[in-house]
Amino acid sequence: MKKLIFLFCSCFFSLNAQKILTFDEYMDYVSNYHPVAKAANLQVQRGGLFIREARGNFDPTINYQNKLKSFDGKTYYFNQFADFTVPLWWNLDLKSSWERNYGTKLNSENYTPMEGLFSLGISVPITQSLIVDARRNAVQIAKAMAQMAYAEQQLILNDLLFDAALAYLDWSLAFKQAQQFEQVINIAQKRKEFIVSQFENGFASELDTTDAFNNLINRQIEARENLVSLNNSRFGVSNFLWSEDNTPIELSDDLIPQSIDSLNLPPVQNTLDWIDQHPFIQKYEAKARQLRLERKLKISKLLPKSIAEYNFLTYPSRFDKLGNYPLYESYKAGIKFSMPLFLREERANVGFANIKIQENDFSLVFKRLELKNKFLAYYNSYLLFQEQLLDVNVAIKNYQRLYEGEFQRFQIGETNVLILIIRENTLLNNQLKLWSTWQKYLKSNLASLWTSAKLIESYGK
Repeated sequence: MKKLIFLFCSCFFSLNAQKILTFDEYMDYVSNYHPVAKAANLQVQRGGLFIREARGNFDPTINYQNKLKSFDGKTYYFNQFADFTVPLWWNLDLKSSWERNYGTKLNSENYTPMEGLFSLGISVPITQSLIVDARRNAVQIAKAMAQMAYAEQQLILNDLLFDAALAYLDWSLAFKQAQQFEQVINIAQKRKEFIVSQFENGFASELDTTDAFNNLINRQIEARENLVSLNNSRFGVSNFLWSEDNTPIELSDDLIPQSIDSLNLPPVQNTLDWIDQHPFIQKYEAKARQLRLERKLKISKLLPKSIAEYNFLTYPSRFDKLGNYPLYESYKAGIKFSMPLFLREERANVGFANIKIQENDFSLVFKRLELKNKFLAYYNSYLLFQEQLLDVNVAIKNYQRLYEGEFQRFQIGETNVLILIIRENTLLNNQLKLWSTWQKYLKSNLASLWTSAKLIESYGK
């Protein structure tokens, strides 16, 4: 990728650039290569990892352990145990195990044949987890968190594109104003030379030469002040230009922005149908789903915890003949039951969950109203500056005619330099106002797109 080396613009007449960095090209650089954009994309990866982590609760597990005690030449016991557990989506656990125990001091209830004992069984919750399965609930929560991560990525990218676009508008305005001052300085320079020549030939007064000199000096001062703004805006744009290998790109002196009055931004629609799809709203709604799932799980913990287990037992050598043995002859079964007597922690957790849900609901209601009012405010500014552009253009045409008429009067000696300069100043101020109005118009356009998160659709990857 070609690196654009920035050289400080030491002379304002160096504005005759060779290459235009268009607004669309610039925004493409930002959305593809800016570190913040790349970091925002990590949020989507994070969301996928949330889901993968939650689904890990359904991963089968295998365990093996053995215990051996030998003393004074005697084997007290040698215990071996291996099991394989498969969690099922319906909150059931399928279990199979193999156990072999022997030794001189072995407890009789732990005795197994020398080939070991095989079991195949199932574990079923019958109260608490039967209503709300923590594993499935965790997957649903993870999906909500993934949606929140995606919404966060969209918000980060939306803010980045907005800040980058504003920086480009500042650069484009400063450059357009610099071009305007260049033209005006050329006019002031030629007028000064003409007045000096007229003065030397006795056709102009000394006051006319003073007015011409002062006008040129004032124009040069204004041009130098604008040059500082132009160079600073270049630095601002450089902040958003990066290469694919994370190297900052600096603007070269021969690179210029697109003319501010030629930028074609996406139009703004005066509708609010985007609110439900806004990343902020999507984020709050996903958060609401997460909090309600968490509350559902906490409510289920108010019930007693009980689990029923059944394991069919057989010799490993007879494993291929399981169908010939009744399940009720050789088995292990049981029920586990537990319940806190006062449920203080559980009731408090439900209360905390309710508070979090209410807080999120309040934030969601406020955010809807804030987005709506902010958009309408920016849209009203957009319409205002749209009308002002028409008015300023009409005013410029009128002031242009007045200036040309005054210039004709000056040529035939019916007016002096001071009045001509006043006419010129009025024309220049309105021309500068035109470019600043263009910037305000485009900024209000961008702000409306930013508020409605439409920038991502137009300039995001």
